[in-house]
Amino acid sequence: MDKVELMNKLESMPLFADIPAEQIVDVITALNGTIKRYSKSNYIHSDGENIEGINILLSGRLQIVSEDFYGDKIIIDGLQPGYVFTEHCLGKDGFGSSLSYFVASESEILHLSRSKPILK
Repeated sequence: MDKVELMNKLESMPLFADIPAEQIVDVITALNGTIKRYSKSNYIHSDGENIEGINILLSGRLQIVSEDFYGDKIIIDGLQPGYVFTEHCLGKDGFGSSLSYFVASESEILHLSRSKPILK
C-alpha cells in the first residue's frame, strides 16, 4: 500500500478526522507506524502477550477471541476495516492482553507503537 492509498483510507476514519489530510502520513511516521500483512488462520496477538501499541485494521477481517478455563475458544467480536484495537492495553506495562486476535481473512494492519514518546 502506497502513502496516497494509506492516507485516503485513514482520512475517512474517525480517529484521524481532525488531522489535515496532508499531515496524516507525518502523524503515522511520528508514531512509528508500520503496516504488516497477515495470512488467514494466524494470530496477531495471543492471550497473555504484552502489546506495545494500538492497531488499525486496514483490510480483511479479524476475530477477537477469548479462551475459557477449559481451553475452549469463544469469539467475542468480528472486526472490519477501520476498526482500532488493542487500545485497552495502553498503560498496562508488563501486563498482557486477556484476548487473542485471530486473522479470519488475509489482512493488512497498521501498528502504531508507543515505545518512543513524541513529547519529552
